[in-house]
Amino acid sequence: MAFFGKNGSVKDWLDNLLGTATIDKDTALKERWKETRIKEIALYTAISLVADIIGRCERKVYKGGKIVKDRNWYVLNVSPNANQTGDQLIAEWIMHLYYHGDALLVPLKDSLYVADKYAIDEYPLKEDVFSGISIRTYQINKTFKASGVYYLKQYNPEVKKLVDSVFENYAELLEYAKKTYGQNSGEKYVLQLGTYPTSSQTDKEAYMSKVKTNLESFVNASSAAYPITKEQSLQRLSTAQSVSSASDYASIRKDVYNMVAAALHIPAGLLDGNITSVDQIINQTLTMAIDPLAKKISNELTRKTFSEYQIIHGGCKIKVDTTNIKHTDILDAAANIDKLIASGYASIDELREYSDMPEIGEEWSQKHYITKNYADIENPEAAATPDPASESSNGDTDGNIDNVDGGNTSEGGEEE
Repeated sequence: MAFFGKNGSVKDWLDNLLGTATIDKDTALKERWKETRIKEIALYTAISLVADIIGRCERKVYKGGKIVKDRNWYVLNVSPNANQTGDQLIAEWIMHLYYHGDALLVPLKDSLYVADKYAIDEYPLKEDVFSGISIRTYQINKTFKASGVYYLKQYNPEVKKLVDSVFENYAELLEYAKKTYGQNSGEKYVLQLGTYPTSSQTDKEAYMSKVKTNLESFVNASSAAYPITKEQSLQRLSTAQSVSSASDYASIRKDVYNMVAAALHIPAGLLDGNITSVDQIINQTLTMAIDPLAKKISNELTRKTFSEYQIIHGGCKIKVDTTNIKHTDILDAAANIDKLIASGYASIDELREYSDMPEIGEEWSQKHYITKNYADIENPEAAATPDPASESSNGDTDGNIDNVDGGNTSEGGEEE
């Protein structure tokens, strides 16, 4: 955003003007300025939060129904271009989506870039065409069909209204500043003249013209002296500062943060820090804000990267994986990890990846295992009736984990 962190920006100028000027005569404007600043900060906080979370999610590439780490995976996760990492690229893409209502990701020279500016020619019965694309200061002199770029569009009207209202508020404040800048920032003096040295109207006008010229020269000079008579006096007007109460500020801040949180479908506590249940807030954020956006990105990446045949028959797709957003303590999750392995839900390597540990990569660590407690619903006796041969070779069958293909989990283990 142009209003953040750039010296000489409109925001900085208005901040300096309205923060020091005398505007007691327009208290409503002061409150409007305060609300605009809070709204801008709340929007940036919420949007950057969502963008950073999505950026941290791994973009998993599937081919033949299995996860692969190919060129697509490398570009989307590690190094999309010479200046960004994968998470930085995706976060910038999402920031652009929320602030501008749409966002374009352009493949160029085996790299991916977020377009800063572009024009769209929309067609109802054929592909849209993108032109006038610029990346930073680089202008791309070619057009792209919709199938050759990754394009996201924001369909949440509430977010668009909030972003637009920030710019509208700044436009109003800028117009006010243009009208009152000279009045509020210029120096004001009162000159008491006493009696005129002559009664002639012509002489009075000439005298006032001379006084005005001398006074302007005095005020504009860096160092100067202004001669006055005993009957005259020159006084500089002081400016009074209006002071807002902290309670008013807190009330506006709370209302704005609640409004922004509702628009982006995230809990207000995540923005203002008023958190009572961390798990509940994170789950709500994932369900209402992150997962729908991740699904939208996954669909766009998949349909533009693979053909219809590859997607339907080849098991090809790209998925933004949100399962690792929460921090996982491996000791706290030990019991659940054991249950997932014992039920055949996941292999050891799959769960090691989930807990951010390197895969073992052995055949046995990539197999699925299941305990004897689980059986086919149509043949429940299989779980209740022990196998004598199994008992003699492996001991107690209760809780014993077997490979779903019939193999023993303890490779090279000793028999009793």
